[in-house]
Amino acid sequence: MNKPKTVDVLPVLSMGALFVVIFLLSFLLAGPFEAAGAVAFENPSDPWNIAYFFGMLMVITAAILIIIKLKKANFLRVIFLGATAVLSLYVFYPLLSLVSSNG
Repeated sequence: MNKPKTVDVLPVLSMGALFVVIFLLSFLLAGPFEAAGAVAFENPSDPWNIAYFFGMLMVITAAILIIIKLKKANFLRVIFLGATAVLSLYVFYPLLSLVSSNG
């Protein structure tokens, strides 16, 4: 058996380390997000949340595939950049309000 090269192992270790860091950061940031009232669903204990999430995932995936089929790459780029901007606002707003309330 050949010994794995460092070049082959490094990406796997890096992805594992990134997963652990993100997991730990999510625990640290849970408090500020709860204090800001940021929740994914109005009623987190509702069992239909997963069905809603799965349905939205299928609709968005279908829309992306249709856009790709129609060769509208620029429109797809605008959608992804807009989604990234909205996600960034959703993530950073509770953190900014935490920093501004302490300052």
